[in-house]
Amino acid sequence: MAVEPKIVRELRAAKPHKRAQILKRQHRRNVAFLEKKFPELAQYVSRVGIGRFQVEPDAALMAVTDKTAGTLLHPPGKLAEFASQLGEVNHGGWWEYQLTSTRISATIETQHQRIVQDWVDQLEGLVPEISETGAQTRFALPASDKARVFSPLVFFLGLNTGLHIEYYLTRARVQDLVLLEPDPERFALSCLFLDYAALHERLGHLYLFVGEADTDRVLGTVSGAFPVSSQVWVRMLRGYDALEFPLFADRARLHFRKNTYLPMDRQLRGMDSAVRNLQDGRAVWSDDGQGLGEVPVTVIGAGPSLDDAIEWLKRYRGRMVIICAVSAVSALRAAGIRPDFQCGLDYEYSDASLDRMALDPDVPLIASINAAPDLLIRFSKPLLFADSATPNVASFPCSWQHTGPTSGNLALAAALRFGAAEVYLVGLDLAFPQEDRSHASGTHHHFRASGEDTGAPLVKTNHPASERTWVSTPYLNNARQSAERAIVGCDIPVRNLSHGALIEGAIPDYPEKIEPPPVTGVAERLAEIHAAFGSDVPPRPFATCPRELLVRLCEPLQEFPDTLDWTRFVGALDRYWWEVSGPVARRDPEDRRLEVFASLMGHVLLRWYQLMLRAPGAAQADLYREGRARLLELAASLEWPEIAEQYMREHCDPGSAEAKPDNR
Repeated sequence: MAVEPKIVRELRAAKPHKRAQILKRQHRRNVAFLEKKFPELAQYVSRVGIGRFQVEPDAALMAVTDKTAGTLLHPPGKLAEFASQLGEVNHGGWWEYQLTSTRISATIETQHQRIVQDWVDQLEGLVPEISETGAQTRFALPASDKARVFSPLVFFLGLNTGLHIEYYLTRARVQDLVLLEPDPERFALSCLFLDYAALHERLGHLYLFVGEADTDRVLGTVSGAFPVSSQVWVRMLRGYDALEFPLFADRARLHFRKNTYLPMDRQLRGMDSAVRNLQDGRAVWSDDGQGLGEVPVTVIGAGPSLDDAIEWLKRYRGRMVIICAVSAVSALRAAGIRPDFQCGLDYEYSDASLDRMALDPDVPLIASINAAPDLLIRFSKPLLFADSATPNVASFPCSWQHTGPTSGNLALAAALRFGAAEVYLVGLDLAFPQEDRSHASGTHHHFRASGEDTGAPLVKTNHPASERTWVSTPYLNNARQSAERAIVGCDIPVRNLSHGALIEGAIPDYPEKIEPPPVTGVAERLAEIHAAFGSDVPPRPFATCPRELLVRLCEPLQEFPDTLDWTRFVGALDRYWWEVSGPVARRDPEDRRLEVFASLMGHVLLRWYQLMLRAPGAAQADLYREGRARLLELAASLEWPEIAEQYMREHCDPGSAEAKPDNR
């Protein structure tokens, strides 16, 4: 027999004239809770009551009416039945975001991919039924106990009474909830029925967003709390129809598909390269005191709008400094424009890529301290930076921020770091028309079709008057968010002359409307910027020795339960990521070295979760035990690269036992 929520049972048991008292008691309890956790909401609810809504007893239970619209929020006499149907664990109203394919890539190009895919293939081979179902099979809610299923993270979009949430919780052991209500009066109404204090007690927290919410902030908060599991499966349910909800869902689809990462082996080679670059005395940015003064900077990416700005760039070339992403250099050179700096984010490039990019060996290359020495020797003046969000072998002074995930982001970070008078963004579209290509003519990627890895229509475009539909991808969406973080709090005006995505903080504009003023002393300013890259400021070593970090990589795996419990298992996936990549894992907040291996382990955890969801119920317990054992073996097998390990061991805390050579 179906279990009804407590509030419904109480209302059914009460006589009609007593039901209002039950709801008032619940309302007072919620206001008391909100006063402690969400005081502004408490003030609002106390002031408006339930706003435009009317709640009164009817023959069955209660009737809820929107007085403004003059309509019931449910079929007549069926408040509970309507909420019960909406709160079913499976029906056509659910929006499911599932990453079902367990292949990390169509082609295996890195050791990182090979380790993950081999691990998945071996585990999948233990349950032949998994591969027989095919990669596109949708996940089904697995049984959690005799009465309930396990549910992944759920976004409830629009609350109304909130009774459908209470019904859902009687049927599912939910990983967590996100409550999003754009209409404050509907939230006030829900305070009569939905027990927010009980939700907070059950979950230990409450993700509650009322009113006009910043979508990126909501999604960032949630993905930060659930960094692994949210990439695999998220559910969404609308409490009513509203224009905001499909738009939110589109942004969520972009946000949770995190298809960019640095392979472990490339990062490990980067750490070796950093040591070699230090030994070679390469110039690293170490002086934030220099600036370009009154000189503006044009940041150039390879987006389609670069085509429209070429003539403008030619006309005003002498009035600006140009910092160009490596993927756009060939288009500039074809137009006879020579940039002042080329920005390459990748640590290494294939010979074929370098040939296509047609980089200028006499133009300074801005690259990471982790860039391969074989790449740097191709340029007469490589200028290196250390990124504070990147695993580095040591702490570098004046490290940069928000340099990725694209080389266009690096060019913007450089322009802001160089203290430009003003920054113009050209070709930083970060989106493209559905029917059009994704990059400008003559650039490194101009041959790639726009439909590849398409995410969702953009909610906000830089030039809203455009009649075309613009789409973005998870990769470009990440780039947009990084650009916005770079601009926030910066006192340098940034004008976005690109098409495509709106970049918050940048002023939308057009090249034909901009006439940069004449400037003098550009050569002297550039010389000062070059001089800010020096080799005489040594990095500060991290205290924690590399072997101790590998121990920390393994220890949190012991927290995974010995036997399968879906809620604890999925919670452990996200906690592990935080424990090995978050500040808790570091003595030094700048020490991100363990993230090199955390990236690999995160991919394995993600694929393990997928396999568990695809496996038949009868095989899940054994697959869990085997996966847990193999995960421990994988973590114990990981090693630092020789050159980097020797450097880090020689420079770590000499008082640590780990600092002494060992025989591991």
